[in-house]
Amino acid sequence: VAIREIFHDDETINARRASGAWADLTLDDHLQRHVAERGDKLVMVDHKWRLTFRELDHLAHRIACGLYQYGLRPGDVISIQLPNWAEWLMMHCAASKIGAVTNSIGAMYRFAEVSYILGYAETKLLLIPDRYRNFDYTDMMAELWPKLPRLEHVFVAGDEVPKGMRPFDELLSKTWEDEVEKTTIDAQRPDPNMVATLMFTSGTTAGPKGVMHTHNTFGTGTKQLCES
Repeated sequence: VAIREIFHDDETINARRASGAWADLTLDDHLQRHVAERGDKLVMVDHKWRLTFRELDHLAHRIACGLYQYGLRPGDVISIQLPNWAEWLMMHCAASKIGAVTNSIGAMYRFAEVSYILGYAETKLLLIPDRYRNFDYTDMMAELWPKLPRLEHVFVAGDEVPKGMRPFDELLSKTWEDEVEKTTIDAQRPDPNMVATLMFTSGTTAGPKGVMHTHNTFGTGTKQLCES
């Protein structure tokens, strides 16, 4: 079931707005501000990519159009099990553009934890590496996928993509923006009080527990961290 409900009650929303704690901005709204103010500044450098804010926004929009064509809609859960790679950031920003929920899974998690999290979150799309630190994530997902009826798509960041899974590069190389009007993507903009991210704890006494953040709560927490 997609997470499409407003997460907070009206009293809480109105109080947070009145206090100035919540700016009613989505994660993509923040990205657009950075593009306008410092579009040509670097935002991400990793082993493969050097991205400016403007380049990130362009690729995220392309990916968002691709996700839309694959049937992703506001509230659908996109799980990402990647190390600190640029592909993680691209997918996260793309998800924000269409109102999907990002669920980041620790790269060190294996069969039991991943199966539990993907099933509990009712993940619709998953992004994994092919291999990382001598572990084959595609082999793991080939075993787990048949047990996850809600999981429709598995994308792989890397060169080794098994049959049935799709290369992440497909979302980057194809001009999906030619197939989907920008107004269509803009219309998917979520209410800032809808869930933006789903993060699971390690679960010391039971299974991992999902913590939900809205665009407003995530943005406020980030602002407080930057100001502290």
